[in-house]
Amino acid sequence: MKKVGPGMLIVSAIALLFLVAPIFVAIPLAFSNARTLIFPPPGWSLMWFEAFFKRPDFVKGLRISLVSATASTILVTLIAGITAYGVVHMHGTKKRLVSLLLNVPLLIPVLVIGIAMLFFLARLRLSGTLPGLILGQVMLCLPLVFLIILAALENYNPNLEDAAASLGAPPLLVFREAVLPQVTTGLAAGAALAFITSMADTTMSLFLRGPGATPLPAAMIAYMRARIDPMIGSSAVIFLCISIVFLIIINRLIGFEAVMGVREE
Repeated sequence: MKKVGPGMLIVSAIALLFLVAPIFVAIPLAFSNARTLIFPPPGWSLMWFEAFFKRPDFVKGLRISLVSATASTILVTLIAGITAYGVVHMHGTKKRLVSLLLNVPLLIPVLVIGIAMLFFLARLRLSGTLPGLILGQVMLCLPLVFLIILAALENYNPNLEDAAASLGAPPLLVFREAVLPQVTTGLAAGAALAFITSMADTTMSLFLRGPGATPLPAAMIAYMRARIDPMIGSSAVIFLCISIVFLIIINRLIGFEAVMGVREE
């Protein structure tokens, strides 16, 4: 294995510090006993978590976020998995064209996609509803999850599928025993990304929210228009805890090593 030089280690440490620094600020603020944002906090308290769960709009928003993120994760994983499985069996121009079309949303600003989804769902009379919010999150996550699953299928061995079929196994059994084990890691990684992205999504939440479908990020932004206090930090900690629990579930099911493609020596 090639050794990493000290320069690369320093750059990696700086990049890691840059990524995690906001977390080290948000978590202490969540436990502050101050009425305003003061860092470091003058004292410690759970008052802002109590205030969070006493706000009906935040509790309802958290519930809507969990429901929409779970539903969109299931839908986008199924759609992206089936699509990637079909694309990997294509060849030539058709494969490149389908892959390009599925990746086009990555080239368009999320703001534009949000406006387009708003008008599209309004025609379907789904604007401001929970199904409309779920469809918007599926649209947002589909290209990324597709790329992850397609990358996992690069090592896909079709000979196992052909062998199982030639031995008389029905299609469902062939898929379960010969195909699914080869794409489980890609499906899990895609599902993890879809869930975390849907939970933390702000743009789609602002455009597609409604009286019965206002997720927590949109409720937080509405709250911040009137005041800024450590309750925002408690919201961030709750988001972080939900993401950690979801990742623990993924780890229990197949393991982080499998998702990241790391094999034990």
